[in-house]
Amino acid sequence: MPHVSVSTTEAARLAKRLTNHFRHKVEVTETDTGYLVKMAGADVILSPKDDELYIEYTRNTATDNPERPYDEGRLRHVITDHLDRMANQNFVYDWQD
Repeated sequence: MPHVSVSTTEAARLAKRLTNHFRHKVEVTETDTGYLVKMAGADVILSPKDDELYIEYTRNTATDNPERPYDEGRLRHVITDHLDRMANQNFVYDWQD
């Protein structure tokens, strides 16, 4: 499962800000360990920890959007661009597959 860990002591606050932003366009569910975001073509899980925000996603054809076809590169860009803006800084992202 593709994933990345972002080093930050503000993981919970950033995850909350990010999901509040996404909630205006997509379904967001709070879980016991973080948030599930149903984006076009993928389910994204945000899991805040004490010193990192762990992000992973899985392909979900049930949420495909014909107006915006699934594109893994675009999905990663949307996640990272929005997170950087919410944090007002640029994180280093080392995605693992």
